Amino acid sequence: MRGSPYLFRGFVLWRTRPGLMLLGMVPALLVALVLVAAILTLLLQLTDLVGGSRRSSTTPRSRCGCPCR
Repeated sequence: MRGSPYLFRGFVLWRTRPGLMLLGMVPALLVALVLVAAILTLLLQLTDLVGGSRRSSTTPRSRCGCPCR
């Protein structure tokens, strides 16, 4: 068990320098924000991606099938 002293040194570092540990969380938080933004964008655009329409079925359509006149 040669790695266990490193584990204990890590716990000591967490206790003595908590700011250093918080600084290490910054990249993870940035990636989490980008991931949440990407998932929200995907969810908002999902109907457009699968070909659904947000218009009601009573919307008049032209001969080509598009909602334009």
